[in-house]
Amino acid sequence: MRRNRSRALISGGAFWRIVGPAMAVMCAGAVDMQMVQPLIALFAEVFDIDPGTAGHIVSVYAIGSALAAPLAAPIVVRAGTVRMMQAGVLLVIFGELAGVATTTFGMLSATRLIVGAGAGIAMTLCHVLVIERLPKSLRGRAVGWLTSAFFLAAIVGVPTTSYLADAFSWKLAFLAAAAVNAIALVALLVVPHTRSEFPFRLSEFRSLVRYPGMLPGLTVFATYAAGYTMILTFFAPHAAERFRITATGVGLATMFGGGLAFLAAPAGGWAADRFGYLRVARTANSMLAVSFLALPFLTTVSGTVTLYALCALIASWRFTATIPWLAALAPPGHQAPALLLNNTPILIGMFLGSYLGGWFYSWGGYALTGLAAGGVTVAGTLLLLRVERAERAAEVPASGGV
Repeated sequence: MRRNRSRALISGGAFWRIVGPAMAVMCAGAVDMQMVQPLIALFAEVFDIDPGTAGHIVSVYAIGSALAAPLAAPIVVRAGTVRMMQAGVLLVIFGELAGVATTTFGMLSATRLIVGAGAGIAMTLCHVLVIERLPKSLRGRAVGWLTSAFFLAAIVGVPTTSYLADAFSWKLAFLAAAAVNAIALVALLVVPHTRSEFPFRLSEFRSLVRYPGMLPGLTVFATYAAGYTMILTFFAPHAAERFRITATGVGLATMFGGGLAFLAAPAGGWAADRFGYLRVARTANSMLAVSFLALPFLTTVSGTVTLYALCALIASWRFTATIPWLAALAPPGHQAPALLLNNTPILIGMFLGSYLGGWFYSWGGYALTGLAAGGVTVAGTLLLLRVERAERAAEVPASGGV
């Protein structure tokens, strides 16, 4: 019965009418999120600052995103998910255009705060949209496509903006990002407007954090974001200094990694369903920790670029396995608020990763940055083990009483 309903939904086009526009918004937001990392070295040169300071622009974006999603949640009840997604995309477009008019690094950072706020709202609500509009039997597939859309930005969007910045100007790259978001805004016009079924209230977020397992689960995502942001943000200056790789070269490496992740994300979902969410998440996280520790010490361009790209593939498996695990931790009917709330620790992790990563890079180069990223990632694995042991301990009395 469920399979028949799922097939009818797909054949009728309703599935793609929801998922397609959400993918467009996710991809556009991912371009905004990822395009500045390959430009760190360029910003340092243009504004006459060191790469560590230039890397803090990622922190500013993270602050905007971390604050916007939970604070905007109550408005979703009145305006509806689609209208709030449109508002978020409009905010991104405004921020990108304002960034083009800036002349100082401080002004540019202020516009990234605006972009982060808009993207934080729009991208987070992509997951909420598919949860609201699609039956349970289709939600996993929908989230998988959203993950692919996120990495599609690394395949096409980031290399394009990197090339535009290298060949012409970083301002042209910002204009291109604004144009991509304008396309996503048009795509949202085909999604019907409805009010959200979930009562997003700040007080509910507080009670949600206290729910058993939620705080460790949210913290896991903070460690994910912190470790990966350290490695990603300062790869460009490391590659430029050690191998003389340009922003275009870093963009191509990012495209390579995004392509691997784009293709591997569905397989990661299959593995998580087959072998268990926590097992796949643990394994992928451990592999990333080793990769982060090794990446700064590779001596060849081919080896460095290959491992950098493989990090994206492994991260896609980790994310695909952990998102449904976190949703399952939430109390019944609170999966959407949990995903909205999860945006905050992710962006807090991005902020800490870029900010502390800047200090580590200034003090000890990419080697110290990789050591810190590996340590944070190991901490995430330990948290996963802790939650898993708590779940097993809770199952023992329950099974004994049957």
